[in-house]
Amino acid sequence: MHLRMITIAALAFASLTGCSQKPAAPLAPLTGASLSVAPASGEIDVRLDAPVVLSFGVAVDPAVVERDFHLISEYDMTSAPCPDSAMGAHGAMTAVMGNSTMMRHLDGFHSTGGSFRWNDGLSECLFQPDSWMRPQTRYLVHLDAGMVQMMESRMGSMGGMTGHGAGTMSGDMMFHFTTLDSSGGGHDGHH
Repeated sequence: MHLRMITIAALAFASLTGCSQKPAAPLAPLTGASLSVAPASGEIDVRLDAPVVLSFGVAVDPAVVERDFHLISEYDMTSAPCPDSAMGAHGAMTAVMGNSTMMRHLDGFHSTGGSFRWNDGLSECLFQPDSWMRPQTRYLVHLDAGMVQMMESRMGSMGGMTGHGAGTMSGDMMFHFTTLDSSGGGHDGHH
């Protein structure tokens, strides 16, 4: 009899809370949520097989992150052949970070390929490049404005975050790290 009363009470509560005709309120930003990126911005001697890990602290939209996350090596900006001959010279990393046209080009043609893995709560993403990164090379992690907007709507203001772009790219976030020098034998690249 006691179990039956609990079941009836639970069904009554569910019918009161689940059948509202009011539209759902938009999700409020969660305080205390923040973005952390590993390797950290400015980090040096990063392993050549290291993943890039984005930790949000709250659930985010994986489709937006996977669309708007780009990992680009400075080698691909300055030395690798470009499949779009109309673009001309790309310039060094610091020169292109404020140029929205060039950044969109680099995102589309020069991003490092890889795969995404998510934790069960969709609050942490691991990007594993398809192959080892180049030794002693600076890499740019570019989070496009659409991803930043999604994070701000879910997490609150990102104003205190370092890594924002500049000029026409001020709505984007950018972080840099440098891979280690593996010329001492090559084996250190994955330790």
